[in-house]
Amino acid sequence: MQPEEYIKRMTELSQKKYALLKEMLLFTKSQTAAIADENMKNLERLIQNKQERIEGIDKLDDEFKSCFMQLKQALNVDKLDEIKDMKISGVKELQDVIGQITEILKEISEIEKKNSDEIKKKMAATAVEIKKINQSKTINSAYKSSPQSMVPSYFIDKKR
Repeated sequence: MQPEEYIKRMTELSQKKYALLKEMLLFTKSQTAAIADENMKNLERLIQNKQERIEGIDKLDDEFKSCFMQLKQALNVDKLDEIKDMKISGVKELQDVIGQITEILKEISEIEKKNSDEIKKKMAATAVEIKKINQSKTINSAYKSSPQSMVPSYFIDKKR
């Protein structure tokens, strides 16, 4: 293949990756709402949808890497930046798409961090509630009489 064909294929793969990342961004934003509503079923579904997109992105990345390795061999370069100086058509478009991918990844990462912090807060609050419930159970069991603690009466009043 010619270098232009590699660049074109890498651009197509990057555009597909960007489309999947946009879907992931929507799922990530929806996760924020699911966490706030404590809707664990919806949160689980969103995580599964994101995982499917991640697997698709992994496949695209593998193919991109393969194309890039072949392009590096064909042009005898080590980095994508070295290609822009060679004036091969499509390089600018590829760089633009990669820039968009970088931006959306930053945005997803920021939202993921906020979501993670929120989940940690909710888990900590739940742990406190569980501790309170366990303490209440312990206190209640100490004050309740159990059948084993009741001693049978051996003295019977015979006066009638």
